[in-house]
Amino acid sequence: MNTGGFDDQLLQAALDGELDARGTLDFERARAANPALAAEYERLAALRGALRNRAENLRAPESLREKIAAMAMAENESAPAVPLSPPRSNVLGFGARPRMVLAASLLCAAALGGVATSVISRQATRQGPDRIAMLLVDDHRRALLAASPIDVESSDRHTVKPWFDARLALSPNVVDLSAKGVTLVGGRAEVVDGAPAPAMVYREREHLISVTALPAARFDALASTDSVNGYNAIAWRDGAFAYWAVSDLPRADLETFVADFKTAEAAGEASR
Repeated sequence: MNTGGFDDQLLQAALDGELDARGTLDFERARAANPALAAEYERLAALRGALRNRAENLRAPESLREKIAAMAMAENESAPAVPLSPPRSNVLGFGARPRMVLAASLLCAAALGGVATSVISRQATRQGPDRIAMLLVDDHRRALLAASPIDVESSDRHTVKPWFDARLALSPNVVDLSAKGVTLVGGRAEVVDGAPAPAMVYREREHLISVTALPAARFDALASTDSVNGYNAIAWRDGAFAYWAVSDLPRADLETFVADFKTAEAAGEASR
């Protein structure tokens, strides 16, 4: 896994809750400063959560039980006709010899692996925008905890936009909202679900707003609103990008910000 040079064993220990207080604090600081580590942690945590939530409901299909029963019958028919002690019952509910047990185990592993893959796929599909909202809220919170919430500091959109171009090869519209009392602070690079993404950072009064531009071809963000862990998130799609605005601003104020952003972006496109 690519975690930007971070020790994979420490990552696993953090996921398992095995770090002490000092180790946990150090790990959280590393997550805030390392986008690749943060993305890998979120991916593994989501994977574990999907399996944990559904593991209790997993049951091998009836066809698997029938295959194993048929193997047991074939094994018994081919065995020598000599008295045998009663076979020990196993977890499948019938006696089984070592060779048959091995085959049954392989069938079980394949079947459960397919079920788990199906569960994860359904979980990712069902969570869709909700999952992205959680990832982006976590990114916003980590940025607030870091030494600086931005990678490039500038109120000039003609500085921030080329910075994104040079480092991420992605060029969202960076709009000027100073006439609305909103200041462009700068931008930072994020890794969202394994994909690099530019995040513009604005300030309205004492609140910071992260506006992340995701490739619409991969992230089909619907126009939606969510509240995650006390933060508001609003998503919309415009051209090649799916935008997400995240902030602790009151929802009404964040909705006003998004409306002003869309208006400024449309005006900028029309003037080109």
